Amino acid sequence: MLVGAEIVLGLFLSYIFYRSLCAIIGHYRIVNILKKFPGPKSHWLLGNLHQLASPKEFLKSYHSFSLKFPRKFLLWYGPLTPVLSVSHPETIRAVIKAKTIKDGPAYQYLLPWLGRGILLENGTKWARNRRLVTPAFHFEIMQSYVEVMNQCVSIFIEKLNEHAVDNTRISVFDTVRLLSFDILLRSAFAINLDCQRSGRSHPFVKLTNENTQLVEGRLYEILKSLNLIYNLSSTGRKYADNCRCSNQIAQQLIEDRQKQFNNNEVDLSSTKFNFIDILLSARDNMGKSLTKREICDEVETFLFAGHDTTASAISWTLYCLAKHPQHQQKIYQEVYDICKRDSLTIADLSKLKHTTMCIKEAMRLHSTVPIVTRILEEDTEIDGITAPVGTMIEIAIYNLHHNPEIWPSPWEYDPDRYQAERCQNRDPYAYIPFSIGSRNCIGQVFALNEIKLVVAKTVYNYYLRIGEDYSPKHLQSLVLKAANSLWITVQKR
Repeated sequence: MLVGAEIVLGLFLSYIFYRSLCAIIGHYRIVNILKKFPGPKSHWLLGNLHQLASPKEFLKSYHSFSLKFPRKFLLWYGPLTPVLSVSHPETIRAVIKAKTIKDGPAYQYLLPWLGRGILLENGTKWARNRRLVTPAFHFEIMQSYVEVMNQCVSIFIEKLNEHAVDNTRISVFDTVRLLSFDILLRSAFAINLDCQRSGRSHPFVKLTNENTQLVEGRLYEILKSLNLIYNLSSTGRKYADNCRCSNQIAQQLIEDRQKQFNNNEVDLSSTKFNFIDILLSARDNMGKSLTKREICDEVETFLFAGHDTTASAISWTLYCLAKHPQHQQKIYQEVYDICKRDSLTIADLSKLKHTTMCIKEAMRLHSTVPIVTRILEEDTEIDGITAPVGTMIEIAIYNLHHNPEIWPSPWEYDPDRYQAERCQNRDPYAYIPFSIGSRNCIGQVFALNEIKLVVAKTVYNYYLRIGEDYSPKHLQSLVLKAANSLWITVQKR
């Protein structure tokens, strides 16, 4: 009996040794091939980490590499982690068209919170669930979302008036974040938590904000990149508790809505569904519905992916307009000519041409998600060099959008770049604020409608101002933020 146990243990240890050896050999194969790619000189221990400095300086340093290597470059995050960064339409196209999976440290850190929603899932399950979630963003459903957006933006306009009366500065990102969360909660659950007025006091809002901060903080703590160390730390335990609490709240809201479905209290013929309604009624080609766990994951993903990204885009757009008041006047006139009522419809939003150009340029200059990560699942040729399977790729949207070969005077705010005649010959991979390809942002139309509505109604009601010498620094995070927040003042029209 003892001999049998020793044999089993020996086989098990041999298997572990074999797998470890294969992993080491595979890693060094990748490393040796990737050395063919150009890149900045790296330190034997730190790699390029010392050159990337702090979160406040990361993007500045990261972009400086792309000026010397404008198409692609190899970075080392420490001694063992090579990453290939691509920042030109042609090199990005090669990656997007290759077989890849969505993975990387940030995605792994989000997994305990968001689960296997379409943001983090891969393969056939991702494809199946993406098909089931897509109807939530169809045009007919979008109209009901815009009605919700109008209601929430009206509260936002009222809140801004308090600052206009007192002539006090507004922390734009924090204020817009509550607006965006309000819109998403009403769109997802058809519930009103009044979070714009109650602030961060509601548990769901508080948990979401805390979790975002915890994940962002972990990105720059090397030791806490190891799950064992992080899970034993106080922040790791807090994150785990927050994830459980957030999931419990989401599951309870889903169960409450499921009961309404079971009691025939939901009109299935209505186009005024909320996000959960669509998930509960979704069926795949085998007639199977989403599980409770899958629905919870998609709801958590919808709330996370939709509120910080949109808040960032709106905040930077308002900042750009405050800095360039001539465009405020054009937007005001455009809104005045198109719509003289409090609410804007989808048809109205589609007519806001100059507003849209101002938003697009703000999202180029201040790229909402600066970097997205992929892992190659097949050998892929990039500029004549083969990147092997397993290579981690960073699609550097920030560098692409500031590439002087693609965008002349890349640091200037010029909405006229998006005039039809100037867009005709532009490579579709030159401007990708919502990523591109099959893994692009499923909610980009929802987000653009929200951004247009907020910008249009804000400028229609207020003049936006900033100090003459105010120039916020870009802060690399899960989404692009400003170091020390982003501040503007408003004056009633």
